[in-house]
Amino acid sequence: DSDGDGLTDDVKLAVGTNPVRWDSDFDGLSDEAELVTYLTDPLNPDTDGDGMPDGWELAQGFNPLSPADGALDPDHDELSNSDEYRQGTDRNDADSDDDGLLDGWEVRYALNPLGTSGVDGASGDPDGDTVPNLQEQQLGTNPRVADTDLDGLDDGQEVTLTTDPLDWDTDDDGYSDGTEVAAGTDPKSVLDHPLSGFSAQTRFIDIQPASGGATVVYTATDLVGSLVTLDFQENDDLTNGAAWTPVGVQRTITAAGTYTNVVPDPDADGILNLRIESK
Repeated sequence: DSDGDGLTDDVKLAVGTNPVRWDSDFDGLSDEAELVTYLTDPLNPDTDGDGMPDGWELAQGFNPLSPADGALDPDHDELSNSDEYRQGTDRNDADSDDDGLLDGWEVRYALNPLGTSGVDGASGDPDGDTVPNLQEQQLGTNPRVADTDLDGLDDGQEVTLTTDPLDWDTDDDGYSDGTEVAAGTDPKSVLDHPLSGFSAQTRFIDIQPASGGATVVYTATDLVGSLVTLDFQENDDLTNGAAWTPVGVQRTITAAGTYTNVVPDPDADGILNLRIESK
C-alpha cells in the first residue's frame, strides 16, 4: 500500500487507480473510501455528474450518487448548489458577503458575490446612472445598463422624475419618457404629449424571424397632420447606446387603424428587435 490509503497496490492497479496517490481523482476522498465506503468512482471526481465533487458533496451532507442535489437552492438566492460550489459562496446563506445583494443577483450581473467594496458592493454603481446596486436590485433594474428600459432617460433620471425605469412609456401615450422630457411634456400624463416634431416609438418587438423576415401587425393612433411616414428600424444589440438601423421598409398612412407589414432580417442573423418611428 504505497500511498497508505488502505488499498494494496495490486488492487489499485486492478481498478486503474494510482498506487502512489491516495486520491486518484482529486475529489477529496481517498480511493479506499470511494471503493469501500461510499461506492463512488475513484477515477471520477464527480460520480453523479451534478457539477459538485464527491468529497465536497459529502462535506455538505449531500449524496454523491444523486444528481438531484446539484439543482437544489436551499437558500433561495437563485444559485443552485452546483452554482454555489463554482462561485465559492455559502449554499445556506442567500447573501454570502452580507452586502444586501443576493448572491444570484450579483452573479447574474457579473458582480462578485464575495466582494463588498467598489462596484461589487451595495453602494457600487457600475453603470454610472447614480442608482446604487442595492436600489437597482430593489427596483428590478439592470446595474450594468444605465437606461434599463432604453427610453432615453437613465435609471437615475427616472428615479428623480418618479417615472417607471422598467417601462419606456410610463403613461402609455405612445411617446417614450425621454421624448416627452425633451419636448417638455409630462411623461406621467397620458393627456400631455408632444404635438409635433417628435417621433413616437413602438414598444420593442423581439422576433425570431421565419424565412428571413417577420410579419408585423400594429395599430396607429393619434396622427398629427394629413399623413405620417412610418420607418421600421432594427437593433441587434439592445445595450445602452446601441444604434437603431433602418431595415428599408417605410409606410405612409393617412388615417388611424391597424396595419400589416412584412419586415426582412437585413443581416440574416435570426435576430430582429424592431421599433417603428414616425417621421
